[in-house]
Amino acid sequence: MELDPFERPLEEALAKGDVRRRTEAIAAVRRAVEEFGISLEEVLSFQSEEELRRAFRRRLRPSLTFRNPENPQQTWAGRGRRPTWLLRQLEAGTSQDDLRV
Repeated sequence: MELDPFERPLEEALAKGDVRRRTEAIAAVRRAVEEFGISLEEVLSFQSEEELRRAFRRRLRPSLTFRNPENPQQTWAGRGRRPTWLLRQLEAGTSQDDLRV
């Protein structure tokens, strides 16, 4: 959510001392906060959309943890269900630590 539509009216109201416009601006911000369930901490630590995307992408990319020695393109990060190639390696007697990258 972008606060830009609320910043300008609030700044103008403060500059002019217009109490009614200031009250309306605060009410608009409160409605947006309630509608989107935003906390005061989130508003104060607001990040741009690009910053949020970068942070989200970093969380989504786990580092490679295991690699198939027979086909190095097959990897597993250790999350979710074990892939078939890993199960076959384990059944063949290879330890999971031997497959670790």
